[in-house]
Parts: sequence; C-alpha cells; structure tokens
Amino acid sequence: MKSIVIYPSYECNRAPPCSFCWVHALRLRTARPRPLPEWLSAINRGKGALVDIVGGEPSMLPGIYDFCRELESWAMTTNLIDWPVWEPFLQKTLQNCACITCSWSEQMPEKQFLDRVYALSSAGYHTVVSLVIPTVRWLPVRGIPVATNERFSHKFHLERTSRSCNAGMNHISISDDGEIYPCQAWQMVRRNSLGNLFEHGLKYGNDKHNCNLSCLPCYKQGQHGVRLESL
Repeated sequence: MKSIVIYPSYECNRAPPCSFCWVHALRLRTARPRPLPEWLSAINRGKGALVDIVGGEPSMLPGIYDFCRELESWAMTTNLIDWPVWEPFLQKTLQNCACITCSWSEQMPEKQFLDRVYALSSAGYHTVVSLVIPTVRWLPVRGIPVATNERFSHKFHLERTSRSCNAGMNHISISDDGEIYPCQAWQMVRRNSLGNLFEHGLKYGNDKHNCNLSCLPCYKQGQHGVRLESL
C-alpha cells in the first residue's frame, strides 16, 4: 500500500511551540487552510493508499472526524490537547484507522495525557506514544508502543555521494498548498515538486532517484520510527 502524508495546515495549538519543530523553525504559516472536503476529493478518498494526516495539529481542522470517516485508510499524529475534538471518535470507532500517534511533551501532565491515550486505545484504536522531548525517557506507557525521536538539524546539506531512494514512489508528502514532494525532506527545502494536488491531481514518481539530501531515514525502521515496548 502506498502512503500519502498530508499537511492540511501548519497551525498548531501548542504554546510555546516545540523547540525542535521544523514547521516552527521554518516559520511556516497557513493563512487559509483548504476545507477538508477539497482534500478528500483531490486525493480520491485515499483510494489504495494510507493517508497519514500530520501538521501542525490536525485535530484543529474543522470536520476532521467526517474527513477520517470517509478515507479508505488513515493515520494521524496529534498532541491530544483539544480533547473534545475526540469525542466523536470515541462514540463511534472508525474501523479504517491504521494508527494514532500521540505526541507528548512536558506541557501536558503525563497522567492526563495517558488517560486520553488509554481512552482511544480502549475504543479500539491502535495507539503509539511519541516522546517529543528527546531527553525524557521515563513516561510510564505500560505496554503502549513508544516512538523515540532524536534531535536533528533543520538545515540540510548535500553529501558528496548520493544514494538510491524510493521516496516519491512508495510515499509522497503534500504541503498545505497542495505541492507534492517525494518526502518531507524535499518538502522542507521546497524542491523536487511532483506537481500540485489541486491543479494536476495526485501523482507519484515512477523510478527511484539518487537522493543527495542528508536526511533522517524516516521509513527505515517502520512508519512510526523505533518502537519500544516499555520504558
């Protein structure tokens, strides 16, 4: 199954923003987010693909439950701050959900955060906890997989040798304005666009390319990074 990573909006409800957030570091803002029904139509409900909804904070988008309900398969990364948004998800579990990655930082009390994660898990969603503060490794997740994050530079540099990469073939990354990139790394530097979703439709690459960006191997160890069963 191919993967579509979409950034419908770069806006976030976390204040202050996370220090390592590349959206914040690049000072990205979404003045007028496109309505989710436009995204739904443009990606054809993610037919044959997993739609990974990230941001920004996706739960801030109006109609997010209805949007997820209409997708063939979806995943989301969220900080769970606006808990009322998740009430519809709890009242009627969406069976087309692949995973909800719950990102925790010290801005939210861990008990409150874990109670919300467990509520989603008890409702039947596959949940993963992501520690967004790299120095914190003691969150008592009690059986919930944890995705560990490492700090990384927001400035990419060209290496002397390139490597073959299938980004753009198995997965694509789509920015808030609809520009399609082979991966998040190219999205960050705004290069190698495959076209615009809202002008030319969904598009994947046909061949592997020699990538010369020094980036994190985001798909090397699975979609959600390195997982630990407990801490």
